[in-house]
Amino acid sequence: GGADDVLQVCQKMLNSMRRDKEVESKQSKLILLDQDGIVIDPKLAGYNARMLYNELQAKLNQAAGGEYKFIDRKAVAAERQRQLAGEVKTSGVDAAPAGADMILSIELIAMQGGETNTVQYNFKLTGLDTIVLWSDNATIVKRR
Repeated sequence: GGADDVLQVCQKMLNSMRRDKEVESKQSKLILLDQDGIVIDPKLAGYNARMLYNELQAKLNQAAGGEYKFIDRKAVAAERQRQLAGEVKTSGVDAAPAGADMILSIELIAMQGGETNTVQYNFKLTGLDTIVLWSDNATIVKRR
């Protein structure tokens, strides 16, 4: 899965989310992209989990066109703590920012055949009550 594959998968998954009545009925479209929720099949040698996470976050936000926002809480947690403690000043910092009410986890599964490499991207959107709101997958097959 190269960058073009990731963009293709993200576009497909967002289109699927847009067609889901339960997801579309949510007032907030703020989704936590769970870094710990990205699972990569060990057979996908050479995949760097952090690079893949960054690629997924960028491509999901690009494909969402502002309709959905995929956030990374870990990336800003330390700075946010410094702001709230008064160690640094930043305009617009509220004590209780809007939080995500959905969490997206992604699993990549690999299968190698005689002449092909196959990667299945499994997306699962869960509410904070742990109920799965939506799930879908996309499969990319590459010839060797």
